[in-house]
Amino acid sequence: MPDGAARQDAILVVDDDLLMLRLVGSLLVERGLRVHTATGSSEALRIAAAIRPDLILLDLHMEPCDGFATCALLKSNPVTAAIPVIFLTADTDHAAVVHGLTLGAVDYVAKPFAPAVLLARVRSHLLLGRLTGGLRAEVAARTAELTALNGRLKRLSAAASLVEQRERRQLAQGLHDGVIQTLALARARIGAATEPRVSLAEIDATLESAIADLRSLIFDLSPPELHLLGLDAALASLVERTRRRFPVDLALRVGGALDPLPEEAAALAFLGARELVANLIRHAAARSGLILAERDRDRLRVSVIDDGRGMDESRIGRGFGLFSLRQRLESFGGSLRVAPRAPGACVVLTLPLAGQASATDQVRDGS
Repeated sequence: MPDGAARQDAILVVDDDLLMLRLVGSLLVERGLRVHTATGSSEALRIAAAIRPDLILLDLHMEPCDGFATCALLKSNPVTAAIPVIFLTADTDHAAVVHGLTLGAVDYVAKPFAPAVLLARVRSHLLLGRLTGGLRAEVAARTAELTALNGRLKRLSAAASLVEQRERRQLAQGLHDGVIQTLALARARIGAATEPRVSLAEIDATLESAIADLRSLIFDLSPPELHLLGLDAALASLVERTRRRFPVDLALRVGGALDPLPEEAAALAFLGARELVANLIRHAAARSGLILAERDRDRLRVSVIDDGRGMDESRIGRGFGLFSLRQRLESFGGSLRVAPRAPGACVVLTLPLAGQASATDQVRDGS
């Protein structure tokens, strides 16, 4: 046993024979071990609970409480249950040995013993104890990690469900307030087409408006430009549609080539940009804004900058849209942060690209 490692191990020796206690204790101390001693069961239980030794050497025949009862009491206490116990016994009866192991002891050494045998058993069980403790710690860490991930997955699932419901509500409202109303108007005009004041040009304009509303809804659900032409084209279309529908001077600047990108990264980056633009319009009271998209070999970054009322990190937890976006980005290995800026705000979403196949590669590989 290397001295450096052995000095970290503590052993409790329990025996009502003082001569045997000194003999065993001296043998272990010479090997650099920290030794504690007890002459009876109650003292052994108290010391074991107080210091939690790495190993207990326990005499089987003690009065009034023998080693069997002491071992059972040690194993019934959660504080001492995991401490390995080796019986020291002159009784080599097979039934007694089996009974001791059944109670939770890990080994036994017969008296009289050769010092080398005792030290070998001690060395083996100290090593096993360290390995077992390491495994327990690893299992506990992994369990805590899995518990945290499970909680995060539950939160993401709840967030995704809310996002889905919100998208459905927005779609239904868009269909009702836009397309259905426009088509109802077109139907009324067709019904009145015989009247001189209703022209085919008016009906055509009404239907064209309905088609435009449907295209806008389709873009909001899943922009065709994103899948056909890439992220830069989808962002350009987002800027154009936003400028057409809202009084915001929105611009796009792309730093270098964005595509090809992994399909999931491109979709999430676009959804994030759209959510940030929506936040700029609804809450920031901004007059102008800029979408800045950049990528390098390992990372995609999309920033949305505005001249509105400003925002800090604490607001992300209050608004469901940005909170959900941050959760989705983090589940992908990315991040969402608010960079200092006055006036206005600069919100930056980052996505990792390393180790992910692009959508083009996936099609080429048949995946």
